Amino acid sequence: MRHWLRWQILVPRVLLVLVVLLTVQYVLGIAARSMAVRSGKTIFGVPVEVGHARVSVLSRKVVLSDVRLADPQENWKSIIQADRCELNFAASSLLHKEAVVESGRISGLRFGSAVRCDVSSSNKWLTDDADLAARKWLANVADQFSLAPVNHFDSVKRTEAFCAKWSHQSAGLD
Repeated sequence: MRHWLRWQILVPRVLLVLVVLLTVQYVLGIAARSMAVRSGKTIFGVPVEVGHARVSVLSRKVVLSDVRLADPQENWKSIIQADRCELNFAASSLLHKEAVVESGRISGLRFGSAVRCDVSSSNKWLTDDADLAARKWLANVADQFSLAPVNHFDSVKRTEAFCAKWSHQSAGLD
């Protein structure tokens, strides 16, 4: 009788924990998708669409599927499309409420393609002007990732001043 009572208590609790964990993973996927769309629009300045987001808490991985950066002038075209984008996060930064991507992988990258394409034309995504569109887009991305904001930090200014002063002091030691 005592053995039966333990199972009556243990099984519902284990099932409740499993349901809660699956719910948390589902909600985190929705939140990751929403954050990717919002931050992508802020960073790139164009509408961003994400088909599906999957979050794995144990492996600290977010997988975004069917990512699309839409062309603002022509919504039926996209600047860039990716079939899959995997992001691996650093564990130590998550403890400090920061998200630092340790590594990432993008697969199925296409430049300047139509949103809806039939199966027969799916192998012909590389058009004559795709390289031009890629170069133009990458030039804009390079302009956005400059080191100018880094120079505003006090630690960077102190380090640069120390390096400039050190070269004169080390020359005086010789």
